[in-house]
Amino acid sequence: MDLKYFLLSFTDLAHMSIITLQDISSPKDLEKKLKYREKQQAAVVSIGTQALCANEIDDLMQFAVDKVASTLGVEFCSVLEKIPQGEFLLRWGTGWNDWFIASAMVPDEPYAHAGYTSRKREPVIINDLLKETRFKGHSLLHAHDIISGIAMIIGNSKRVFGLLVVYSRNIRDFTEDTLFLQEITNILIETVEMHMTIGRLQLFRELINRSNDLVLIIDGLTGNIKYVNEKVVSYLGPDGYARLQEAPQLSSLIQSVCHDQILKQLHTSNFCTIEDVFISHDNVIHYLEINFTLLEDNERKYILGIARDITRKRTTEIALKNYAQKLQDSNTMKDMFTDIISHDLLNPVSNIKGFTELLLENETDKKKIRMLSCIASNNEKLINIMETTSIFSRLDSVGSLEFNDIDLLPLCRNSIEMFQHQILQKGLDVVLEIEGPCVAKAHPVIQHAFSNLISNAVKYSSNGDRIIVDIEEKKDVWKVIVTDFGEGIPDPKKPVIFDRFSRATSGNTIGKGLGLSIVKRIIELHSGNVGVSDNPLGKGSIFWFTVQKVIERPVFN
Repeated sequence: MDLKYFLLSFTDLAHMSIITLQDISSPKDLEKKLKYREKQQAAVVSIGTQALCANEIDDLMQFAVDKVASTLGVEFCSVLEKIPQGEFLLRWGTGWNDWFIASAMVPDEPYAHAGYTSRKREPVIINDLLKETRFKGHSLLHAHDIISGIAMIIGNSKRVFGLLVVYSRNIRDFTEDTLFLQEITNILIETVEMHMTIGRLQLFRELINRSNDLVLIIDGLTGNIKYVNEKVVSYLGPDGYARLQEAPQLSSLIQSVCHDQILKQLHTSNFCTIEDVFISHDNVIHYLEINFTLLEDNERKYILGIARDITRKRTTEIALKNYAQKLQDSNTMKDMFTDIISHDLLNPVSNIKGFTELLLENETDKKKIRMLSCIASNNEKLINIMETTSIFSRLDSVGSLEFNDIDLLPLCRNSIEMFQHQILQKGLDVVLEIEGPCVAKAHPVIQHAFSNLISNAVKYSSNGDRIIVDIEEKKDVWKVIVTDFGEGIPDPKKPVIFDRFSRATSGNTIGKGLGLSIVKRIIELHSGNVGVSDNPLGKGSIFWFTVQKVIERPVFN
């Protein structure tokens, strides 16, 4: 029935609580325990003070391991930092051989004291390493003749920084030291987190200051500017901070809107964008696009503004607008010139044609007839060039055409009839190999594609040659094919034959090479294709183009 007194120590861990009972019935034991606990608390205060003052984590960690070792009266104390490779680095320590510090690696495996503790997530005490069965130990411990020890997690539920380990060459029970070591690890992890937060904030501030955007934070209540990055100050000039202190209102930077208007917009959409003109200290005009976002902190509203300098963009847009206007004016002049060719120039040329034909009818002198025929021939070529150029000019400015259902067969026959005089003169045999209707989605301008291909075939065919005109039905297109037995086209000319002012031959046939480029432009407007190949039946060429076919839909009762 003797009365006993115990000193109870409570330690709360992540998954458990440790209650340590120490018999202090003897006054001497009580005094000894209280002094020991007082020494530990003094160490906690000392390490906590160092944590507040230390600028570097290295200084704090080394101070902590030295203080813990001296307080507990042990030979070894260290902080093992967990590294990405899945091991622990003996980063800071006391009592170890010098070459182990910042170089010795401890495996994060269950067979080692550190790895076992890492998995248990609670203090792991070694009373006698030689009798330990939970893990085999580690060569580092045996190399230093370690017998007893304890390992504590430095971390929290979000992050494990590493381990605080304490070792002794003597047999010792560290149970009563658990509370003290837990207090130390709490200080260490809080300091690590604080330094990481400060580092992130410094990095964030550095990134903001180096940003090409203008960043400012505005008090949502007063409209005063609370923070600007260095880019804003560079726009304001050397006395930028002084100017902001004299006129901290948002309106001193942005004249187009006030903060009340911005705040009103942000209450509805939480995001708004405005554009404004800002004149910097050196009188340079800057066009700004500013995005505003509403932020709230402890019921205090702030407005985050991020402004991007779009001066180059706006300058480019203005230059493009002016250039577009010049192009429009140029097109207007081109259209006017085309009208002059089509009307004013064509009228006197037509008069020359009429007078020449009249003179030919009444002339009997062979020499004069030959000269008048030469005039008539050249005048006809001039009329053809002007008409072709006019057609191409109109096609070049057409953005889109209105398509209707058109039968291609009558267009083909009309084109053949158009050149009937030349066909009879050269004794050509023109064969049209299709009879049925060929209904396509087309514009009447496609007539020029037919006439140009047939005109070329007639022009480059020799007397008595044959020309074959065919329209083949494909899956969803009609393929118009004109085959001649003329001179043919050299292979180097085939890739450029449809380009403007490109001709296939340098013979006696006169032309500016616009006919096939007109065909190509017309077919492009019809979303079709053009091409040329050698005639497999002999000499000559095969010209072809495609146009969309009208698909008949089934009729249902």
